[in-house]
Amino acid sequence: MKSALLHEGFAVLEILSQCPTHFGRYGLNTGDPRKVLDWMRSISVMIGKVKNMDNEELEGKTILGEFVNKTRPIFRGSSVYRGEGTIVLYPLSIRLCGYGGQGIILASIILGEVMVKKKGLYAVQTQSYGSEARGGQCQAELIVSDKPIQTPISEKNDIIIALFQTAFDAYVTRLEKNGLLLLTANLFRNLPI
Repeated sequence: MKSALLHEGFAVLEILSQCPTHFGRYGLNTGDPRKVLDWMRSISVMIGKVKNMDNEELEGKTILGEFVNKTRPIFRGSSVYRGEGTIVLYPLSIRLCGYGGQGIILASIILGEVMVKKKGLYAVQTQSYGSEARGGQCQAELIVSDKPIQTPISEKNDIIIALFQTAFDAYVTRLEKNGLLLLTANLFRNLPI
């Protein structure tokens, strides 16, 4: 996770997360998070061990690890990455939204820590989630700046990362006019495109 967040330019990070509320209950017939974690451990194989396994042993397994790490030229016109010789517009407001169990809040905390510890910036993070915690709508807002931050919230977001339809519907109107919208299209029914 840290490697992907610190990688300059484009990076894809997929997180395998247990969900006892929905998948556990309906896919494994259990609401016990320990059983879901045990199942996840039983199907997971680190990429380094794959070369010593045959196809039969890999049947039904999920391979974990870093698959590709390439350094390529960075698109300098991006509104997210600002490399050498470009102007950084701070504060930058990032909203991550989805449902409980997707790692929304954890991702925002990690991203904020990277900005503070590795980039020397200021960051403030707020979060909210439904009373059901897992399966209910949740969101986290991260504000990053090169100066001390005066308020922990912003009316508009420069970047919105939406991982579920209801969260998208709730927050898309807060996207700045020239903001960046990132979403997982396969989880959406109605896209404004």
